[in-house]
Amino acid sequence: LPTLDIAIVRLRWISNFTDFDPLRFEPGVRVYYTRSPADIERADLVILPGTKAAVEDLELLRRDGLADALVRRARAGRPILGICGGYQMLGERIVDEVESRRGTVPGLGLLPVETVFERHKIVRRRRGHSPLFGGAPAEGYEIRHGRPRPSASRAALEPRNARLDPPAHSAASEGADTRNATDTATTPLPVFVSDDDAEPDGCALGAVVGTSWHGVLEGDKVRGAVIDWLREFAAHPPPTVANPPSRAPVVHTTAAPTSRDMQARVAASRSSLSFHTCRQRQLDKLAAAVAAHIHSDLRARLGLCTLDDDHAPNPSV
Repeated sequence: LPTLDIAIVRLRWISNFTDFDPLRFEPGVRVYYTRSPADIERADLVILPGTKAAVEDLELLRRDGLADALVRRARAGRPILGICGGYQMLGERIVDEVESRRGTVPGLGLLPVETVFERHKIVRRRRGHSPLFGGAPAEGYEIRHGRPRPSASRAALEPRNARLDPPAHSAASEGADTRNATDTATTPLPVFVSDDDAEPDGCALGAVVGTSWHGVLEGDKVRGAVIDWLREFAAHPPPTVANPPSRAPVVHTTAAPTSRDMQARVAASRSSLSFHTCRQRQLDKLAAAVAAHIHSDLRARLGLCTLDDDHAPNPSV
């Protein structure tokens, strides 16, 4: 399979960077951090991660030319994923009288949302599904002061019939009825829906996706759907617009589905991949390395005895 390049914007106040660990185990995926505008424009996916200081990091993006690179990428119809603070920066504005106390700050304007910071911090686990990624089950957590919400300038989010490929490229081309289908190229849609309270989260418009849920990429099915989506873009990139005007509106485009051959190769490469299994194996290797280099008596006291040890640790120690 061709290698997918996933570029994570290296924010000054980055947080929750374990969100991206699962991507490192994916076959044919290369993950790296960057502050290069060129990397942002050429990667298969750019992730704008969480941050402890959204307004300050947004200012640094503008100072270093990264904001312009993200806008150019969106105009070209190439995938961007914002998580928590990154999602907030992708919106139209941030109103912050809590953390930075800067008041109203313009966002990147790539998603029709605005974020208002409140003093009470949301901290909770979330479990649900992703209507955007084929109904894949999703689980994660939220930890934030910001409250993203649909902006007044665009239609409210609709959870029905969410899809990442336009009907014209899929069902319509096969003669299916698409009168009630929703196209993310023109209609903003939620990314996840909580099973507990049916609360929608996030926003997707074309190839720009944002969510407040951390840790969702640990889920094998939703992560697999994201990777498959990226491979569709890699196989069918959006058309290049020569010398687009600097103030041209952001036009969100999406890619056609991959061929059956590509789908089969992707499925074969991922059939046995489990992030939780991969992580447990890494932890087992670490435990074995520690156990191999410390005295058996100390291993017993620490509860690190292996099956080869002659004695088990005393539970009372």
